[in-house]
Amino acid sequence: KKMNPDQFKKHLNAVQIQIKTFAKKDAPRIAGKVAIDHFKENFQNEAFEKKKWKEVKRRKSKYTKGAKKIRKILTGDTGDLGRSIENAKYTNNTATITSDLPYSAVHNEGLRAGRGRGFRMPKRQFMAHSSKLAEKTEKEIIKKLDNIIHKTK
Repeated sequence: KKMNPDQFKKHLNAVQIQIKTFAKKDAPRIAGKVAIDHFKENFQNEAFEKKKWKEVKRRKSKYTKGAKKIRKILTGDTGDLGRSIENAKYTNNTATITSDLPYSAVHNEGLRAGRGRGFRMPKRQFMAHSSKLAEKTEKEIIKKLDNIIHKTK
């Protein structure tokens, strides 16, 4: 559809307002959703993107011989850690994703665990910024921006 200069100016103003609103409200929520999905995918794949987690010794012990199904790493009996990747806080046009379980950082970062001196937990990262996450986020945001620009004609 062709526009005269006044129509084009109105169109640009409408798009500008929608993009400001999008950047402030929608983009952080989209980024948060993409990140949560990405982190949960890492968790289910037992890897941070393509870097596999260190194997757990007890999965291949005398107690698991003959077992029909060996549970995934870090799932435990409840699967709480994987499900805890849901918390998103939105401030200043950003999204911050956290797990509300106190031991999630121990597993994700490979920190000290246990009482007293404890031991260092092997790092089994599932949450962190990465170029792959940035790529996925950018793709989603561009798709939504494209919808805004083309729908306001």
